[in-house]
Amino acid sequence: MQSFKLSRLPMLAMLAATACGLSQSTAPPAAKVPQNEIRVALKSGRSVVLVVQPSGKPEASEAYGDWAEYLNAFAAQEKSVKIVKLTGRRYSELVTSPQLSKPYNTLFLRDAGHGLLYRGMIREPEIYVRGKAYMTGKPGPDPAQRTGLEEVKLNIRP
Repeated sequence: MQSFKLSRLPMLAMLAATACGLSQSTAPPAAKVPQNEIRVALKSGRSVVLVVQPSGKPEASEAYGDWAEYLNAFAAQEKSVKIVKLTGRRYSELVTSPQLSKPYNTLFLRDAGHGLLYRGMIREPEIYVRGKAYMTGKPGPDPAQRTGLEEVKLNIRP
């Protein structure tokens, strides 16, 4: 008859883990799935503006400076508006349409399904005034006005 010697190492490891408050059945915590920050913002009851911009170091151009200045002025004046800044990549993870063709975009959301899109950097304060009016239920601008704003259907992932 053959005899087997059991190694004490696994048993000692189990005893040490138990003494430290751990057990073999303790699994690492599941990775927390990030919430869709657009849906969270919409649930807040505030008007929501999505600002999509490239990741990385900001541009050092006059156009970028004007864009940032007008956006910051709008944010300071409209405290009731929730501004959600996203990279293009994060936007693509959260929204299936509209697709964006420029690195800078601004979406004024009326609700989870409708928005007013400006493709590019907003460098005219009047665009923010029109976007704010749209979010509060006023009709979108007439396409003949050539403001650069377009009414879009929005499809946000769950």
